[in-house]
Amino acid sequence: MNSRQLLKALAEKKIQSRPLWQPLHLSPAHAGSQPLQCKTAEMLYENCLSLPCSVGLSDAGLERVGEAVCECRDIPSRP
Repeated sequence: MNSRQLLKALAEKKIQSRPLWQPLHLSPAHAGSQPLQCKTAEMLYENCLSLPCSVGLSDAGLERVGEAVCECRDIPSRP
């Protein structure tokens, strides 16, 4: 399962996530700029998600997010 598939699977569980960020050199606003080699930024954009996090996120909410990620990725959750 890739990050975008995980994003969709979490959305089905009513957990909002989003791609980490779009590197500036890939932004349409910078399409005319001199291209740079930013392989690490591109890899992070393709493979990372921003998951719910906040000082207001309860322990139960945090557990729910973690368990959902584990379930979607078929990883055993903590005992």
